[in-house]
Amino acid sequence: MAKDASDAIAARLDEQRKRVQQAENAVEAYRSANNMVMAAGNLVSDQELTELNTQLSAAQSRTAALKAQVDQLRRSGGAPDATSEAMRSSVISSLRAQEATLVEKVSQFGTELGPRHPSMIAAQQQLRDTRALIGRELGRIGAAAETDYERALANQQALEAKVAGMKTKSLDTDQASVKLRELQRDLEAVRSVYANYLQRVQETREQINVDSTNARIISSAMPALKKSWPPLSLLVLGALFGGLGLGTGLALIAEYSSPTVLSSAQMQSAIDAPVLGVVPAKSGNTRRWWPFGGTAAAASQKTDAVVGLALRRMFSSGRRPPDWPLVPSILVTSPPEDAAHRGRVARLLANAAAARGGRILFIDTNAGGGQKDQQPGVLDVLRGEYGIEALSRYTPGSNVALLGRGRSKAVFQ
Repeated sequence: MAKDASDAIAARLDEQRKRVQQAENAVEAYRSANNMVMAAGNLVSDQELTELNTQLSAAQSRTAALKAQVDQLRRSGGAPDATSEAMRSSVISSLRAQEATLVEKVSQFGTELGPRHPSMIAAQQQLRDTRALIGRELGRIGAAAETDYERALANQQALEAKVAGMKTKSLDTDQASVKLRELQRDLEAVRSVYANYLQRVQETREQINVDSTNARIISSAMPALKKSWPPLSLLVLGALFGGLGLGTGLALIAEYSSPTVLSSAQMQSAIDAPVLGVVPAKSGNTRRWWPFGGTAAAASQKTDAVVGLALRRMFSSGRRPPDWPLVPSILVTSPPEDAAHRGRVARLLANAAAARGGRILFIDTNAGGGQKDQQPGVLDVLRGEYGIEALSRYTPGSNVALLGRGRSKAVFQ
């Protein structure tokens, strides 16, 4: 595997080497085409421009200094020897010393010998000659200053012309440098990739030479005496909680799939009315429980007893709660499979109440039957289409009026 990887990387390495050569050739060709010569990592044209700027600054300083000297000589007028150039000249200093000596000698000869003495005349001639030399030297200094200023000014102007030309060339070079830097970035990127491939090739070649078959048997494996994981206590707890959770979940699923009423209090809370009695289910179906419900096989004696107890609670004024209405109502409900027995209990209640002398309205909604009734009934009354007196049908010879479910419409569906 290591040899295959090394061969694959080596093949890519040759490709990367060619890309590096192409990038280098592109950089050198572009430099040659745009006359961009490099020295010490910088363009020669940029170095020349920097040197010319330095020379121009020095020439401008020298020109300004010489112009100041010339202006001072021109302002001195009749006393050029008072300038700083004259004072710094050794020739002028020597001539001034001779002049001072001759002035002192003339003054001495004038006092001692008189104005016509040959020594006096010779001393005066030497004084005039010395002063003439001083004048000529001052003139030479002024002329030299003028010449130096003109040369410095000419040199400054020549350098300014060169700098202007180099700036124009530098602008062209800067535009070409944009493309050159782009080519150089490409070259550096290709070199970086090539270096990575080269390092990877060296690593894979080293891996080929490494002996990977260094496994050896120290001792024979022994089977374990017992399991190290998981411990038995953890398995027992997990099984216990898992069984409890599974049982609870199955119970909840069974309850939600087939909901039942489990107590009188639950039914009383659901319908917001007191529970008068409960008809128990047959033994063997202890899970189901409902008010006034049961199976068809429930004992009729038990049913009659519950019906009598309910009527006694309904019509006994002493046991009736104070918030009960003057016209009491009884709701008989049961699971759908006990509809027949529910109807029997309801008819028993109606007939027993009618036997006590009351007028009974028996409403059979059969909401869970799913049957359609084409005759008007309680639904039509609730919609306001009929009055309850118009639809109440009394059984001949009885105080029990019958009222069916009625016709269903979209508003009640």
